[in-house]
Order: sequence, then structure tokens, then C-alpha cells
Amino acid sequence: MELTVRLALLATVLMVATVIKLAVKKKNGPLPPGPKGLPLVGNLFDLPTGKEEEWKHWLKHKDLYGLSSFVSIFLLVF
Repeated sequence: MELTVRLALLATVLMVATVIKLAVKKKNGPLPPGPKGLPLVGNLFDLPTGKEEEWKHWLKHKDLYGLSSFVSIFLLVF
């Protein structure tokens, strides 16, 4: 395939995924608290990096957002 066709296909897939995500999010109601994510990558940069122990990272996360929190990564919800 040509590069322009691949880019057009990728843009279309991303737009459809975004519309689906917005439609699903509206139906599910409010989400638990959590860090504000960036467009498309979500909270990818809020995950543990390996520089500190993982449990310490999530303990700080719990102190900021409570026992139940929300993060999203690459348009996926966890």
C-alpha cells in the first residue's frame, strides 16, 4: 500500500476508536477519580517507570486519588 493510503487508514481507525470511546464513556456515567490523561496516550506516563518499586508508586497514587481510581491508556480503559 502507498504511504498516503496507510496514513488515511490509520487516521480513520483513530477517529472511529475515539467516537466509540466517547459514546461508551457517556453511557457508563462518571468515572472514579484519577490523574488527568493526555489525548490518545491517556495516563501512559503516570504508570510506574521501573525507577522505584511498583508498590510505592501505587501507594502514592492511592494517597492522591483514594482506594478506587481510574486510568486509561491508548484509548483503552482499565
